[in-house]
Amino acid sequence: MSSSGQIKIARQQFADSFNIIPWEYFVTITYAKKPTLDWADNKGWPIFCNIIRDQLPHRHRFDFIRATEQHKSGYPHHHALITGVGPTLNCDKIQRKCFTALGRMNIQPFILNGGALRYCFKRLGEGSYLTVSRSIKKRIVGSPQAGS
Repeated sequence: MSSSGQIKIARQQFADSFNIIPWEYFVTITYAKKPTLDWADNKGWPIFCNIIRDQLPHRHRFDFIRATEQHKSGYPHHHALITGVGPTLNCDKIQRKCFTALGRMNIQPFILNGGALRYCFKRLGEGSYLTVSRSIKKRIVGSPQAGS
């Protein structure tokens, strides 16, 4: 098997280890202002998180995995899976607020085996990187699947 084939299999196996998490939403954010990586991760993502928290009764933190990728234009965008927010987010309202504050974004309910999880990992190691919330890291590392 070629090294690119081995990388693809390893990437898929790594993505599959996150299947133990009850993901609720799949998110894509394409920023309008052509941000730097630093801005996207440290300003843009927190703006998105606050828009989500505004929908939650106690503005609590939620869990996520976030892939930061370089768009074809050279500017970063995010793909993410989130959980811990409940099934009643008003996705249309979130999209409108994000469009005003950040640019184009899409949020939709997560569908198990719908491809969103692997989509987040599709370019991992090719200039893309992953950010995982602390409690998700603990759940993945402590899971029986972590050793397989």
